[in-house]
Parts: sequence; structure tokens; C-alpha cells
Amino acid sequence: MASSKYIVAGLAILGFCSTALAQADVKPMKIWNLTASTIVDLRLAPSGSNKFGRNLTLDDKDREIDVDERLTLRNVDPGLYDARVKLKNGRKCTLTGVKLEVGAIVSIEEKDLTNCPR
Repeated sequence: MASSKYIVAGLAILGFCSTALAQADVKPMKIWNLTASTIVDLRLAPSGSNKFGRNLTLDDKDREIDVDERLTLRNVDPGLYDARVKLKNGRKCTLTGVKLEVGAIVSIEEKDLTNCPR
């Protein structure tokens, strides 16, 4: 008869393996640049908070999100955000109510760039 400590250890290993498999199936969140210009600065803040974080474009290999490029978001929780976007052409825009969901690809399109004071 197996000792109870071996049964507990086996259950712990099974739990760890099932958690690891579940996490492996989760696709990362991404931002897809569908504007007419390269994004050189992208910052997120919990919606309505005005507490913008670090420049997420620094996670890209060339530190920019080119037109039609997707940026994988690292260390960002799902939720509702406001975004500050600075484009290579000089435009600085704020988007409100950007909904990030696990595995989702959220596009930023030219039509979304309405709040761009000069």
C-alpha cells in the first residue's frame, strides 16, 4: 500500500502539470498597429486613472511598432485601459476604453486617433 506522503506528492505533481498545460494554451495579448505611421511610444493606464506606465514599444526588437506590426504585451493584465500613443510622424494621441482580454489582438486604427491635440 502506498504511503500517504507519496499520494500527496503525486497529486501535487498532477496539479502542477495541469496548471502548466493550461498556461501553455493561453495566447498573449497583442496590440496591432493599423495606423498610417509607426508607433514610437505606447503607454497604458487603467481607464480613467491617468497613471500611464512605461513605454511598451521598448519590448519590441527595434523599439517601435511598425505599420501592420503586432506587439506582444508582456506584464500587462487584462482590463480596460486608456492608451497614449506617439507616432513617428509627430502625432500624440490618447485613446480611451481600450479593452485588453487574454489572447486578444487589439488593433489601433487611424480612425481611432481622434484625440490628438497639436
